[in-house]
Amino acid sequence: MSATRVVAPAYPPLALTAAIEADVVVLATIDESGNVRAAAVTHGHPLLDRAALTAAQRWSFNVGRGSRQADLTFSFRLNKDSAMPRESSTTFVSPFRVEVIGVLPAPVVNYDHRDSR
Repeated sequence: MSATRVVAPAYPPLALTAAIEADVVVLATIDESGNVRAAAVTHGHPLLDRAALTAAQRWSFNVGRGSRQADLTFSFRLNKDSAMPRESSTTFVSPFRVEVIGVLPAPVVNYDHRDSR
């Protein structure tokens, strides 16, 4: 079985702000046509699960005969290397793994030190 269409999730903004990193594993049930008919998170993090599940439901496969199941792993990691470009990226790793690299948002600094009296 091979994937014919893969979809990467966006790193959820709240998870980025909270600096959450985790693997999310989605068990996909694939019909004879190669479409994902059901998907469920079997391992993950609450702030990342929905993004992975939504992406997994859009995958398609070349399955041959009969329906199948596959574990799809979405690895959410933060770009902490200052030498790396400061942008988000996605890498598809064979056969059913997606690495999603997010960038922490810039801190918000308030330089307004006016006295509130």
